[in-house]
Amino acid sequence: MSSKLKASILTVIGGLSIFFVLALLRLPVWISPDAFLSADEAYQANQIVSLMRGGPLFYYFYDTSYQGIFYGLTAIPFFWIFGVGSRLPTG
Repeated sequence: MSSKLKASILTVIGGLSIFFVLALLRLPVWISPDAFLSADEAYQANQIVSLMRGGPLFYYFYDTSYQGIFYGLTAIPFFWIFGVGSRLPTG
């Protein structure tokens, strides 16, 4: 094997190893995301889901005029793909 091929293989193996270690560290959050959801995040998620289901359009979250809804709007495609629930699909 050439040294470039060995270096490429080691780079891929190293990158995948780092990915799987980091994924393993996030496993508790993926299993029980409700335990890691704060009240502010739940409140904002509820408003975005309401907007997604045809509620009135708003530009700022209720009771806060300093935080827009841009990040909430970017979450809508993920709600469509993965669903609104906070659980992972189980099969």
